[in-house]
Amino acid sequence: MNKLITSLMLVFTLILTMLATAVPALAAPPASSCTYSIEADKTSANPGDTINFTIYMQQTGKQNTMEGTLVIPSGLTFVDGSGVLETGIKETLGWDSVDWTPVPNMILNGYGAESFTGTGKIALMKFQGTVDSTAAANDYDVTMIDLVADDETYNPKTFSCVPATITVIKPAESISLNMSELTLYTGEEETGLIANVAPADCTETVVWSVDKPEVATVDPATGKITAIAPGEATVTAKAGTKTATCKVKVNCTHSFSVVDAKDSTCTDRGWDSYIKCIICDKIFDMSDNPIAEIPYRALNDNHDFDTSEWGYKEADGHAHVCRRNAAHHDEIQPHIPDHEGGATYDYAVKCTACGYVIEPQLVEGKINVEVPFKVTVKKTGEMDPGKEVFKFVVENFGAPTEYVLVQDTVETEGEKTYEGKLIFTIDKYDAGNLSEGFVIRQVKGDAKGWTYDETKFYAIPIFVDSYTNVGGWTFCSIDENDELDHNNPLDGIGFTNSYNAEKPVTPDAPPKTGGSSKTILWIGLVTIAGAVLVGSSLYFFKKRTVNR
Repeated sequence: MNKLITSLMLVFTLILTMLATAVPALAAPPASSCTYSIEADKTSANPGDTINFTIYMQQTGKQNTMEGTLVIPSGLTFVDGSGVLETGIKETLGWDSVDWTPVPNMILNGYGAESFTGTGKIALMKFQGTVDSTAAANDYDVTMIDLVADDETYNPKTFSCVPATITVIKPAESISLNMSELTLYTGEEETGLIANVAPADCTETVVWSVDKPEVATVDPATGKITAIAPGEATVTAKAGTKTATCKVKVNCTHSFSVVDAKDSTCTDRGWDSYIKCIICDKIFDMSDNPIAEIPYRALNDNHDFDTSEWGYKEADGHAHVCRRNAAHHDEIQPHIPDHEGGATYDYAVKCTACGYVIEPQLVEGKINVEVPFKVTVKKTGEMDPGKEVFKFVVENFGAPTEYVLVQDTVETEGEKTYEGKLIFTIDKYDAGNLSEGFVIRQVKGDAKGWTYDETKFYAIPIFVDSYTNVGGWTFCSIDENDELDHNNPLDGIGFTNSYNAEKPVTPDAPPKTGGSSKTILWIGLVTIAGAVLVGSSLYFFKKRTVNR
């Protein structure tokens, strides 16, 4: 019995499965559907702008007819004569007719004996619209209504249209500020600067900016100004292409510190006491009156000269050098030659006091050539020129000549003119080559603050009796094309070097404390010492108690 029941249940289940499987085959085919949309070549526009629109149809299934009414919202205007059907649209759809009737209702329709079976996005027509000059700032939807389409059985169906939304923008016609200038102090804020934009329904956002953020900053959205440092800045409000400006002057909220007096040395100038603002670096006298520069003291002439030796030994003489600064020396004493006459092949001429070689010993077969010139040092900046060494060179002999430099530098200190010599030796058999002359120039250095004279001169020796005895010189200038001016000989040659350096930066100083600060310091030290004493006493008292 159980086997029979089981068999009947299996057969019944099989029949139900077959019926369920057959249902999709008996279902109706999918209904025809169609979507419409209007698209524009821009999504936002200004009053007076022209916009290009296109009406699209996208279908699935079969389609025999279509009809809809174009709606242009108030604020936009249809451009007469702009409605044009797409070329070959009847052939594309396979319909008998596709028409566009702009007057009076802007109706687009079409029909055909044969159904359109395409599934792609089809452009039906194009047209133009303009934004009215009086249009308010808003979103405007261009769409189609009463859209009805028939399928192959001529069953009408209603469809909606995806509109083209145009956002009308009202540009700024003018912008003004309620203040043209204002004055702030460092750290101060200003929120009262207001931009007035016309027309009232302008949709453009006001953006704030400043040309010198190191002086003042401005919030780009709100226009709040914050004073940063002393100076002047310009704040600009911009809406579209329109701008307005406000001049902002920032004064310093001084915070003073005292720069204590400092004594001068032979090396560094000291200064009298003065006050300095730690914010703007301006300086004041001790009565809080502004001053133009640091009240420097003169250098201290109380040098500590080392008289045990001649630390300065140069061609112009010898002197004692200051132990504090080797660049300082006392009065230069002239050299004392150890014998009369010049140097010989056996002896040099030396100073009996300092040992300086006034004239080097002659070398057999060699002659000394000494070219005299002058070096002028000029001050063109705020600082006095200090000790400096300038180098010179000879080159471009008229005939190939080997030489050995003996002296090619001149040391200077201060603004004046110095006598210099460039000394070199050559083989006596090459002395005749000097008669054609050579170039003498200064080597351009790299010392900070200096401008070097790069003039070139041509030196021609005047020989006496023989080519080994130079009795004088003829000098000529050389122009920028390296041409010699033989027609205008020079009595001598000289180089001018300029020194341009700013005054040193104001030295940092501790904050102004006055008399009270020292008192507070002493009180703090006494308090700490007392605390330590009490703590120590308690510790030893407890220790003694425990031991007992």
